Amino acid sequence: MLGRTEYARHPALRHDADTKKFAETIAAEMDAAEQIVRAGEVDFLFLRLEALDLLTHAHFGPLDGRGQDDGRGPLLAAYRYIDERLAALSSLMDEDDWLIYLSDHGIRSSMQHEEDAISVVYGRGVPRGRADGRPSLRGVPHSLAAMLDVDTNWPDTGTAPWLRLADSDPAEQSVDPTDETLAARH
Repeated sequence: MLGRTEYARHPALRHDADTKKFAETIAAEMDAAEQIVRAGEVDFLFLRLEALDLLTHAHFGPLDGRGQDDGRGPLLAAYRYIDERLAALSSLMDEDDWLIYLSDHGIRSSMQHEEDAISVVYGRGVPRGRADGRPSLRGVPHSLAAMLDVDTNWPDTGTAPWLRLADSDPAEQSVDPTDETLAARH
């Protein structure tokens, strides 16, 4: 649930009844994720923020290149709020946990998806930087299975070359083990 201080930091989340409802849904989903992580060891937690997709379609129009945006609108407020909540969630993680944040598509206009999407992986042993090329979203299930040490014959489309780091001693890597972010556009 969004509290008074969160609304004070992100007043645009009260833009209209739908925006407030979607923001409250995101808050409840993030609250649940934090409760699950606090409750004990978690092997896998999948969190889908469908309300963000709905907010994006509802509020992307004013950001669609038709002039200067002051960053105070409901969509960018929602992005900033989710960033804060992801930071709070990552602070609860154990040292061997990874946080994966990805979208299934980008947005071209309020009515049209963009093929490019974002995925971010945060955790110990994950090198800072960008994945090479334009990995396909189709490889994400293979990557998740590999992270959980589950063998599959699912397609590996380049989403996780960094997984090789998980099986080796970070001291043997040429990557600084304190670097904790790999981002990719797919």
